[in-house]
Amino acid sequence: MDGDQLGGQYGYSERAYLTPDDDYNREKSQNAYEYSEAFADQSIRLGLQKTQASKHIVVVTFRVYCLLFIQLLITCGITALFIFVKPIQEFIHQNMWMYILGIREIPYNYICLLIYTLIMSFMVGTIASYFKVSAVMIAFGIVSIVAFVITIFSLQTKMDFTSQGGLLLGLLGVLMGFGFFCIFFYNRILYIVYASIGAFIFTLYLIYNTQLMMWGQKRYAISPEEYIFATLNLYSDIVNLFIMILEIIGLAEAR
Repeated sequence: MDGDQLGGQYGYSERAYLTPDDDYNREKSQNAYEYSEAFADQSIRLGLQKTQASKHIVVVTFRVYCLLFIQLLITCGITALFIFVKPIQEFIHQNMWMYILGIREIPYNYICLLIYTLIMSFMVGTIASYFKVSAVMIAFGIVSIVAFVITIFSLQTKMDFTSQGGLLLGLLGVLMGFGFFCIFFYNRILYIVYASIGAFIFTLYLIYNTQLMMWGQKRYAISPEEYIFATLNLYSDIVNLFIMILEIIGLAEAR
């Protein structure tokens, strides 16, 4: 007679013959099942959150580049007026105080962003008016190619440039010091070296500010709500890069 029959004969249930190990295994199986269900629910929630975050990043990134495109379009239009319309060119050359006033404006919202774009366009147009049209066109083409290649590189590379903000700030300080030195010692070769260093630094800044928009993929990132600030950074990098390259070409043609 086995244990089950013996237990039934004397009024004991099968439960009485389960060992402590059997209880432990049954409880462990039940806990594992509950944990697997909870884990599955958590995985689904995390998956949905990541999907929503990815969509939000795409929308914000698209918004940044749309604003950037509008800024660059406005800048190109105003610059064209400055280099092709002689009365405007002469007026600017005779009223340089407007240029000095323009470079001191600081944007903080959409309205100021537009004002900043107009002011920067005014500055770029003023500078471009002193160069040949061919030099401006060549600089525009070079900057367009460089900006496109650098943007693709920044989005694809595994290298993280967002942690190099301090280094870039130091390089920018060196550039400013070098530029101050160049004011007192004019030399064409010296100015070409200055512009070349500046073009290199602003190329690094373009990589840095592009990667700051890769929310969650790099060590540091700006808030998605600060897309105006992101647009401003990229726009400033491209404009400064254009000015440096234009200076290199202009000085090279002045031989």
